[in-house]
Amino acid sequence: MSKWYSYDSLYHSIADFIKAQDLTYCPQSPFKLCKDLGIGLIPYTDATQQLVFISKDGFSVRKGQKYYIFYNKDIYSRRTTFTLAHELGHIILKHHDLIGSDVLMSGGFGIAEDQANIFARNILMTPQITKAMLPFDIDGQQYKWFNVSKEMYNLRLKYLDQDLAWVNKFF
Repeated sequence: MSKWYSYDSLYHSIADFIKAQDLTYCPQSPFKLCKDLGIGLIPYTDATQQLVFISKDGFSVRKGQKYYIFYNKDIYSRRTTFTLAHELGHIILKHHDLIGSDVLMSGGFGIAEDQANIFARNILMTPQITKAMLPFDIDGQQYKWFNVSKEMYNLRLKYLDQDLAWVNKFF
């Protein structure tokens, strides 16, 4: 078995999730994914200073066997989409257990943050669907269809071939 922080382990988990949720060519909202997986979603606002102090965007919490994602509903929707997918990544990749913390927030364990970012870009815009649709993105607006930011879209394109090779290794 590979170490949890290896690319092998990471992309194996991502590929398994994409297959299990049937995301390869059919993206799903992270709101729906969380609901389907029984993960509680708890919105907060910029006015809730205690929660904004933990994270201005969002964070995940484990309470017993149940997981919750707290997210700031005052941030723009494309950022919320990424935040939910990122926090879902922490949960699916078992970072709470591996790091030994019931609350994962911004500025946490570096490798886990990187992995959650990689997880998010690969489930929001799977490498397979992105590659298939790329020839049709003549005006560079495809990111809007996936409800992700232009910054996330540019990262998706930057790492597309790398992610596709790794994910396909486990398909």
